[in-house]
Amino acid sequence: MKNGDYVKNIANVPYSKEPVVYGNLDKLDEIRKLYKIEVDYKRAVVVLGGPNQYKRLEKALTEYKNDPSAALIISGFGKDFEKKNEYVAKGKNLDSIITENESINTEENAINSIHKISYELPSVKKITIVSDYAHQPRSEMLFKKYAKIESDKPYDIDFSGIKTENKLHRIIYELGAFPLSFMPYSMHKKLTEKIRETRYKT
Repeated sequence: MKNGDYVKNIANVPYSKEPVVYGNLDKLDEIRKLYKIEVDYKRAVVVLGGPNQYKRLEKALTEYKNDPSAALIISGFGKDFEKKNEYVAKGKNLDSIITENESINTEENAINSIHKISYELPSVKKITIVSDYAHQPRSEMLFKKYAKIESDKPYDIDFSGIKTENKLHRIIYELGAFPLSFMPYSMHKKLTEKIRETRYKT
């Protein structure tokens, strides 16, 4: 990695201050670890993958841009979440956007996002989940559950939603998915992977 491609005037930046970063969003974690950067954000806006990803992200960007103390975590997978450069252009700056693209279900959204926040955004006290309203009960429950498991911090967790489309279908889906949150996670993950393979196979 050529440091000059991504970090400007790093020698003149105080240890605790995030430098101005340019270039590939995927290099951010590498840069933070290399320079032991600590980011002083107080709020994490976490947008979850799933139906209507673009609308969810637009809602999250509004929350994110209107709060100077907020960082944005893009959690999940899907075609809309892959177009990162377009979203960065709409944000405040590149350094306050973190991607988490390993999650394949809401439980992993919660586990991985809390882990990222705990270790990469140590000053965060509030977490705002962004998804559709039908998803609210399950996502809030899981984030509160894993906030206690993955971190010892008492996060203030709230929700910012978008209108649920195909409402009856989504409600039925959420009612069916809720029991998965209480089964052993190894079983839940295998079932989710099967569903994902069926739904997103090419």
